[in-house]
Parts: sequence; C-alpha cells; structure tokens
Amino acid sequence: YVMINGGQLNGPIVGSIIGAMSFGAFGNQVKNTVPVLVGIMIGCYLTGVDVASTSALVAAIFGTTLAPVSGYYGPLAGVIAGFVHITLVSHVVVMHGGLNLYNNGFAGGFVAAVLVPIFEIFEGIRQDIKERKAEG
Repeated sequence: YVMINGGQLNGPIVGSIIGAMSFGAFGNQVKNTVPVLVGIMIGCYLTGVDVASTSALVAAIFGTTLAPVSGYYGPLAGVIAGFVHITLVSHVVVMHGGLNLYNNGFAGGFVAAVLVPIFEIFEGIRQDIKERKAEG
C-alpha cells in the first residue's frame, strides 16, 4: 500500500507496518484488508489529503483494524468503514497530540461501534428478503 501510493518507508510507517502485522493473528488478510484501504484512499482523495503523506499512510495501516468489519459484512462495508475511519481520524488527531496508534484505535473503535449496528440492520433486511424469496 505504501509503495502503490508513492509513500516513503520511514520510521513511523515501518513501525505501523510491524504493529499492523500483529492484526494478522486476529484474522486480517488481503481479502478483508483491501476494501478498508480502498475506502481510506477514496476518503483521502475526496477530502484533499495527500495519500502519500506519512500521516495518511500511518492512518491507513492502522485503519486495517477495521478489516473484520469487511470480512463479516462484505467488501462494501469495508470501503464504507475505511472512508469513515480516515475522515474521523483526521479530526481526533488533536485529542492525542498527533497521529498515532491511540487516535487510530479510538477512531477505529468508534467507527465499528457506530457502523456495525447499522450493518446489522441491513443484514437483517437482507436475510428477510432472502427468506421471502425462498418461501414464495
């Protein structure tokens, strides 16, 4: 992701990558991480944030904490979660004195806490439609 967006490997980015590698122990994989990163890229482009900047790359790498949302609810949910994450993390950066794991974790938790109930509602609607088609 860093190289695709033209970023440079520096201390914060390498540290973020090492930290995000631990997410792999909890189910992060390419299939559920890519939609989140796509949502983050879309969010960067729409808000005018330089995708290759260190802060955007660190936010994207730590944003992969939302990959389980993508894995459970599908790629579209991952794109939405990534988009909301990058817009929120850029606003909570002031609370923690800079972009770091703390505000990315806070933003990721907040995004999941808000979006998962919404996705559950849509999942229930989808299941109802599926059951009605099966019945009739």
